[in-house]
Amino acid sequence: MLSIARHGWVTLGEQNTNGLPSNGIANLQEVIPLNYTDKQINCVDCGSAFVFTADEQAFFAEKGYANEPKRCLNCRRQKRSEKNDSSSAPRKMYDVVCNDCGQSCKVPFEPRLGKPVLCSDCYAAKNR
Repeated sequence: MLSIARHGWVTLGEQNTNGLPSNGIANLQEVIPLNYTDKQINCVDCGSAFVFTADEQAFFAEKGYANEPKRCLNCRRQKRSEKNDSSSAPRKMYDVVCNDCGQSCKVPFEPRLGKPVLCSDCYAAKNR
């Protein structure tokens, strides 16, 4: 198991109660120092400099994140807001006629020429 302290050490290869390595890789113990220092990074969106603090770096390591942040806090918030706004848009529905029962219905995809389209009742009946 991997254990990380905020400003401390990482221990790999700890043994569990039956004497086997808890990570299943090797039966050795290795200690790796983690010395984080504040880093200055330029935002890819606005170009402004922001600080990636030592605490944030330790947090990223705890979570297993491999990449450093690319955007400043304001740009991250704006991008997240844009993503949430776009996902709340209603789906475009298409009017079709069911190939089995002839009933008029709406589907969330554009039907293709030559491909049969079924209403939800007929679709459910075929897939039981």
